[in-house]
Amino acid sequence: MARAIDVDRAKREIRKNKEKIVISCKQKYVPLSLIYEILNKAPTLTPPNEWVSVEERLPEPGERVLATDCGFVGEFYINERGQWQRYNVNCHALLMALDILYWMPLPKSPKEDQK
Repeated sequence: MARAIDVDRAKREIRKNKEKIVISCKQKYVPLSLIYEILNKAPTLTPPNEWVSVEERLPEPGERVLATDCGFVGEFYINERGQWQRYNVNCHALLMALDILYWMPLPKSPKEDQK
């Protein structure tokens, strides 16, 4: 599994130490623009209990998350068609969310916190 990184911190370190960094791949020079492009696509760390903008990134399809349209907050996931869907064990009807703006990972259960 890929390791999440703090992209902003990595970019700051690269800018700060640009002259000291020599990056090569199979004896070829790797331009900083390519490194920034790779960093921008890398999975990032999300501080606990902070909302993630859907413009920044989306959760994995099927991953249950808290999501909001800045009015209602509930448990949602992105279905196989790429649409936000309300998670409801007892209801088989599709409960769609039209304007999800932010999401965050579900908090750990009390049992998970004790481990």
